[in-house]
Amino acid sequence: MDLDGNFIGDTYPLCVDLPTRQFLRKGAKFRLLGSSTFTQLHYQRISNTTNPIKALVLSSSSSLYQALCNSSSGSCNFEADVTLESNIDNCDGDECFVDELRLIQLQSNPPVYYEYIRPPW
Repeated sequence: MDLDGNFIGDTYPLCVDLPTRQFLRKGAKFRLLGSSTFTQLHYQRISNTTNPIKALVLSSSSSLYQALCNSSSGSCNFEADVTLESNIDNCDGDECFVDELRLIQLQSNPPVYYEYIRPPW
């Protein structure tokens, strides 16, 4: 409890109350991890090699892929931090079946990963 008699976290919504596919909504933030799969803002046990965090692999036809890729002249220009400026209304492939997200993989050779940072809605 805090000093006012309230429980810590009372002002935050429960995970079940969050909108579906929140990572496709305006304000969703992503942080570039490069080729590393170790998240910086999510707790991840370093010794946990038996159950590593799995990344959602985006296809190049995905609108989220296009937003993170920031393509010019056919090649991606990866930015360190990306915030979605508007909602992405259409999901693509596996995006449609994901509720909670930590890692996104954009390309396979070399792999490029982004960490999803959940907005404080």
